[in-house]
Amino acid sequence: MSMWKSIKSLLGRDHIDGEELQKDKDLRTAIAALLITVASSDETFGPQEKQQLHDIFTDHFAMKSADAKDLVHHASKESEDAVDMHRFVRAINDDLDNEQRKDILGYAWQMVLADGEIHDREDHIIRRLGPLLGISRKESLEIRDEVIEGRSRF
Repeated sequence: MSMWKSIKSLLGRDHIDGEELQKDKDLRTAIAALLITVASSDETFGPQEKQQLHDIFTDHFAMKSADAKDLVHHASKESEDAVDMHRFVRAINDDLDNEQRKDILGYAWQMVLADGEIHDREDHIIRRLGPLLGISRKESLEIRDEVIEGRSRF
């Protein structure tokens, strides 16, 4: 079973084990680094964003807390060293189909909304990210609305 099929089944509330997830460390790192790049586009990557990223990997990717913490640390360095987000987007586009990339954009919206507001720079990077992932502006806004609606239930 591919990593993404495992992740998709997890999104349906199944769980995958760490061994399956470990098989595609580069994709996992690219996803985390991209999400950090998005979240830090307002020049801060604060505790709320760090917690949101940690939660994405522990809740949606079934990672152990310590492994998620290590991933966030490693991906933070990758994000800092990157000139732009294209390297991460390329890795994601190479491995994931359109529906899977929509899930990644949903995670990006979760990161942007982690502190409760959308800053201008975050809005700008999301506007750029959608098309890079092959997602229309309309679909991106629908994904944003789904994320906002989901947050209001908690």
